[in-house]
Amino acid sequence: MLSGPPPKALSTVRSLLEEAHRRITDSRFASAKSLLRSSITDLPFSAVSASLTTHSPLLLDMLLRLYSDSGNLSDALAAFDSLSASPSAAAVDPRSINSYLVALRRAGLHRSAANFLRCRLLPSSLASPESSAIVISGLCDSGDLSDAESLLSRDGAPPSIYAYNSLLRAHLRTPDTASADRILTSIDASGGLGVSRNAATYTILIVHFTNARSFADAEKAFDEMKERKIAGDVHLYTSVVHSRCRSGDVRRAVEAFDECVAAGVRPNERTFGALIDGFCKAGRMDAAEALKAEMLRRGLAPNRPILTSLVNGYRKKRMSRAALELGESMGDLDSHARNAIASALSRLGRAKEARGLLNSGAEHNVVTLTSLIAAHCKSGELTEAVRVFEGMESPNSVTYNALIEGHCRRGRVGEAERLVAEMEGKGLKADAYTYTSLVRGHCEAGMVDAAVRVFGEMGMKGVAPNAYSYEALIAGLARKGRAEEAFGLYEEMVAEGLRPDDRDKIASLWEEHLPTKTRLDSGKQKS
Repeated sequence: MLSGPPPKALSTVRSLLEEAHRRITDSRFASAKSLLRSSITDLPFSAVSASLTTHSPLLLDMLLRLYSDSGNLSDALAAFDSLSASPSAAAVDPRSINSYLVALRRAGLHRSAANFLRCRLLPSSLASPESSAIVISGLCDSGDLSDAESLLSRDGAPPSIYAYNSLLRAHLRTPDTASADRILTSIDASGGLGVSRNAATYTILIVHFTNARSFADAEKAFDEMKERKIAGDVHLYTSVVHSRCRSGDVRRAVEAFDECVAAGVRPNERTFGALIDGFCKAGRMDAAEALKAEMLRRGLAPNRPILTSLVNGYRKKRMSRAALELGESMGDLDSHARNAIASALSRLGRAKEARGLLNSGAEHNVVTLTSLIAAHCKSGELTEAVRVFEGMESPNSVTYNALIEGHCRRGRVGEAERLVAEMEGKGLKADAYTYTSLVRGHCEAGMVDAAVRVFGEMGMKGVAPNAYSYEALIAGLARKGRAEEAFGLYEEMVAEGLRPDDRDKIASLWEEHLPTKTRLDSGKQKS
């Protein structure tokens, strides 16, 4: 195997290197880099080194970076060794070293990067906080936390908050999250080395607590950051907005958004998206649309997740036409948007179009198939819904709920109860949606006593009834003329802080089914 170019090409390589050296000397670095990239870096460093007529640290440094950027790791290392062995080793640009370390990380060679830091950079004092952070971050990504920590604690790698934040994030992903406290203590102990907590530190904590649904701890972390007078950035404020929306406290999410703007931090698409999603889930579609308009005013285009949140929000508010119009403006649809639009079509009685849309997807997952089952049920095609259900490998509780509701709508409450027992046998929990379907199904079949029994089972199993659960049973009792029970249940619902989803419907039930004297007596009791 040839170790270098043929003799005729040697002079050409030498001429190119000399030209690159002249351009570097004239500070025409971009031109020199372009010349080397196009004509030299496809050659092995041994051939390039043999053609060098003068030792140029800047030229070698540039070759180190170019070899690294192209993923040629062996020649990049050879270029580094040649450069660091010279009296001008101090001339190695830290950015070139970092390019090599990034290339190692990109290739998944995290241990090689750690060895390079230990054996070559630390002994020659060429290690920097940035190079340490690159290596430590890679080790954290690969799960080698002990080696990552030992670089700082035992080997003396220059510390940085970026390295510690990588360790913090990695420890929070492990079952032993208490070890994250040790990392925070290490950060605070490194204050004399210029290391201190920053906004990213608290973003990591807030995201972790939010995912764990420890919303109070997320708020404590945010308060602590402000007590330490650490300025928040857009990622920090976005995490707070998202956390408060997930906890259901949209009002305070708005406060965090306003605080972000007041601090001079520009909200980005993710910040707007978090709050728009919160508004949509709270049913505040006017506020969501106003925020979308503010996005556009700021020159930010709503991305697909934001538009999908809006479609889902309209769908849940029974504003199916608005959901459909927005969905049709989205162009190519992902599975989330496709499912939301299919649900809107089903509500509009366009089940055939809903099925066509769902079947047009590139792949069928549990979400898509569940939406397909719901579409079949809403169009009365229960046989087709069962066929899709029986072909699924792992239906989830939402899938069961869709089919249970379908059976209840057709009066097949016994089959619905069998499905409830089946899902619980698989370790899936029946929720308020499940029980509400059963309550409504029994009531519509005229079996109000059975509905009362199911409603009572909810409390026994730790499932809190929602407004729809109460409304379904109130309607059933009212139709049977069981006035006192209906009014008592209504008062219980209000006492629980639940509002009827449709007050006009409740009022019409009183007018249509309950005796006049009972209504008057109830009115007197309330006054």
